[in-house]
Amino acid sequence: MAVVGATGDIGSAVCRWLSSRTGVAELLLVARQQKPLVELQAELGGGRILSLEEALPEADVVVWVASMPRTLEIDMESLRKPCLMIDGGYPKNLDTKFAGGGVHVLKGGIVEFCNDISWDVGWMAEMDKPERQMFACFAEAMLLEFENCHTNFSWGRNQISLEKMDFIGMASLRHGFSSLNLNHQLQASAA
Repeated sequence: MAVVGATGDIGSAVCRWLSSRTGVAELLLVARQQKPLVELQAELGGGRILSLEEALPEADVVVWVASMPRTLEIDMESLRKPCLMIDGGYPKNLDTKFAGGGVHVLKGGIVEFCNDISWDVGWMAEMDKPERQMFACFAEAMLLEFENCHTNFSWGRNQISLEKMDFIGMASLRHGFSSLNLNHQLQASAA
């Protein structure tokens, strides 16, 4: 499993969570700056630092959380098949048109609410169910307010802890938020 943008706020949180909460055999760390990668590797107690070109052929799952000025063009032949690409960035890091042939693209960074909500942003962001979906950062602010927790969990560099992720996860269950249905998105990307 590779994390592209591993040293950013979301990327480092994903790496911490994967390292401590899952049985990921090997975490491939990809980012532009070498020094923060070495520091993250030390914090995690492992993981391999690779370039994007080195990591893509090795990873069956790639989490994209990099800040990119434009959509990335990837040589499909360089990817392992099957491969799941989770695109957590906005604007999107990947062009969803390149899904297919054993490559699945999942739109990350979006959550779903149990009831319809009235807002127009979902249409602009090309969400599958704009009447029920929103950016995860919006949901975080709402959940903290619902929980009467008047702070933020992701302000500043690398402040997203496992405890904060657990808190938001439990709050989301209490208040009717859920992550997107992975099976539905995989079926759609395979079509």
